[in-house]
Amino acid sequence: MITLETKTFFAICYSQAILGGIAGYMLGGIFG
Repeated sequence: MITLETKTFFAICYSQAILGGIAGYMLGGIFG
């Protein structure tokens, strides 16, 4: 059973992973 807290937790982790991926992609483009 997935509670609201679990959904919120995964939503935060998912958004952080996307932001981290974008930042990493940009840094990778800058530094080679």
